[in-house]
Amino acid sequence: MEGNMRAIRKFFIVFATLAIFASACGDDSSTEPTVTSDPAAPEQSWTPVQAEWDALVAAAQEEGELLVLAGGTELPIYDYFSDLFDIKLTISPGGSKEVVSRVLLERENGIFDADIAMLGPSSTRRILAAGGFAPLEPLWILPDVLDRSEGWALDFIPWDATDPEQAYISYAVAQVATNFMTQLWYNTETVSQAELDSIVSWDSLLEDRWKSRILIGDLSAGSAGADQAVAWLFLGQEWLEKLLRDMDVQVTGRGGTEIREYCDILARGDADIAFFAGDAGDCLEEAQDLSLPVAEIPHTFQEGTIANLRSALAVVDQAPHPNAAALWMNWILSKEGQTQWNLLNAEAEPQRLALRTDVPQGNIKDPLWNRANSEGLEYVEENIEANARAIEEVGPWAVAIFQELGLNP
Repeated sequence: MEGNMRAIRKFFIVFATLAIFASACGDDSSTEPTVTSDPAAPEQSWTPVQAEWDALVAAAQEEGELLVLAGGTELPIYDYFSDLFDIKLTISPGGSKEVVSRVLLERENGIFDADIAMLGPSSTRRILAAGGFAPLEPLWILPDVLDRSEGWALDFIPWDATDPEQAYISYAVAQVATNFMTQLWYNTETVSQAELDSIVSWDSLLEDRWKSRILIGDLSAGSAGADQAVAWLFLGQEWLEKLLRDMDVQVTGRGGTEIREYCDILARGDADIAFFAGDAGDCLEEAQDLSLPVAEIPHTFQEGTIANLRSALAVVDQAPHPNAAALWMNWILSKEGQTQWNLLNAEAEPQRLALRTDVPQGNIKDPLWNRANSEGLEYVEENIEANARAIEEVGPWAVAIFQELGLNP
């Protein structure tokens, strides 16, 4: 696995590459809004594009509404934006899968009732595959949103790996997980502190102690989300083969009652460790809030971690409020928007922080901030093609090996 890790570091942001968050850039006050926590009357000083900005704000306010596809997720930053610009912001009801299915059906019938998408990667990609998005770059007017050479964690616009034209889906924030996979849970009653401390690497989970005690989602159905591609890239096929062939893993399906089953198995102590959780992650967080014996593994393994791109940004084609959509897409990537993300969303999105490096910590918790600002670390450019390749490769492989081993739930 060590050789595989050396090769993969060429492609992604590994733990040792997160120093880029530490760099602070010079004063951009001539091209950005003055950061404020008062949504009532922020001072603006975007002189180079002031007239264009004022015209956009006026046009958006005349439309008066922004319709957001967000899978029912209501982040505090939405209310802030609404108050700041006096624009009614409406979030689509229902979960992400339901929302996307409804939107695609409406589009087939000539109904266009959404402006922007702030969904997870898989849901956003469903709309992309149906040709449902408008290009983003023509909508961006702020100079430092278009030019990422200073003040950003990445010095290029981060397009989604599956966006063939590199034009429709970008990202607003970074998710700096404790480990490669964003969901890595254990049962606090069946796993002792000494056993927890003994898990020092991903190879530790392949030891006999955990045989038949690991719970995973159905990889063959894609229920693990982005963690599947991450595991393929950073742990490799050999590690996944050992997990599935040698560890007698328990597998649950995807969606509906299977999500509850996943949570119940871990909470009952019928499994000790759970990952590839996918949508079941929300259920596990709820179980933890109810004081059930589940928790995320709190320490970073020897292999390190990565920073993923999250909070996909996309504008729906034929949006009914195109100016409000453009306003959001500029503002959320401005200094003010990114500052407010760190201030307002730290509790709702505890592993995520602004993609800009020229904004303050706000309410981001110290462990996340420290991981993202580790001293003396090297940045290696993320490779979009490698990520896309992993997404394409892991799916068919998972289907084949699950069929071979009879693992399908």
